[in-house]
Amino acid sequence: MGIAAALVVAGVVLLIPVRDTSTQLANNDAPTSLATAGIPGLIDFLADEISEFKKNAPFDKQGAAHTDLQQYLNDTGRPTPGELPAELDGLNSLGCVTFNFKDCDVSMICFKQDASIYHLLTTGKDTCPKTYEQQPAVYEHDGKSFKTWSEGEKIFILCTDGAKENLPVAGNH
Repeated sequence: MGIAAALVVAGVVLLIPVRDTSTQLANNDAPTSLATAGIPGLIDFLADEISEFKKNAPFDKQGAAHTDLQQYLNDTGRPTPGELPAELDGLNSLGCVTFNFKDCDVSMICFKQDASIYHLLTTGKDTCPKTYEQQPAVYEHDGKSFKTWSEGEKIFILCTDGAKENLPVAGNH
């Protein structure tokens, strides 16, 4: 009888769930909330800055021609996109503004198509705290969608309000 009782006790002990303390500690120590888990810090920062900019801030420079805005950004030592992504080709610009994230200069040129506003953000790999993959990545955060990619030494972020389906598609104007 003693062996049978020992086997039952061993079986019960083996079936009791084991707490994974390393995961629990990692989760309890994580400073980010579930809503921002996996979102790069720069994207989180830009989501807030763009929301605040829409409420309060004027453009550094306004203009319908992106080339004039790029010239202004270049003259002030800010990052410029150079050739526009195909998704924005032919759209009128509204203006430009710059932000600073942890000593990372980020320029933003805003474009309008019908009722949609698109924000093209540009920064340099040499000053930006996060290196993005060559292939585009898409994030939805704080009511906005962000598409990130890099070319050469530049990092690009395309942003719009709403779901990722609201991001512009090349040749769709």
